Amino acid sequence: AELCAAVIAGDDRIDAAYEQVELHAIDIMGRQQPVASDLRLLVAMLHVALHLERIGDMAVDVASATQSSLGLPARADILGRLQEMGDTAVSMVDVAVDALTERDLVRCERVAEMDDRIDDIHRGMLEHVLPLGASPQEQEWVLRMLQVSRYLERAPDHAVDIAEQAWFLTTGHLRGLG
Repeated sequence: AELCAAVIAGDDRIDAAYEQVELHAIDIMGRQQPVASDLRLLVAMLHVALHLERIGDMAVDVASATQSSLGLPARADILGRLQEMGDTAVSMVDVAVDALTERDLVRCERVAEMDDRIDDIHRGMLEHVLPLGASPQEQEWVLRMLQVSRYLERAPDHAVDIAEQAWFLTTGHLRGLG
């Protein structure tokens, strides 16, 4: 419960950081009129900042759904699948940010490959939760965990988008990795 509250409370800091990046980038564009690689860097930073802010929003959604499910009957196998999704999502964001900061095209492609595993787990979640829900409390828990699965599936899509920005920044070419 405390961790959920901390994640939710931290969203304002993420939103403020995004706004600062946006304001600074616009200021630089207006004052210095960058071109070529400098302009690509600013455009990529705007996109990346937005994606990181959206990932923060997804974390808040996961925390909120988790808070509302506290005290409901839970299933360890479902929680294990969600844990794997969460761990993979965090790793994907780390790899995407590293790809960006190091201009590493191999890591860009690795992020897209990692996304396939999360998509597979998410698609399989429904078959694991459909047999559950004998009581109203179990039904509520199942619905909350399906929400969490969706959030954990969506957040890594933003990591793929960050990797695409890293690709653009490095090569000057847009490439869909996802």
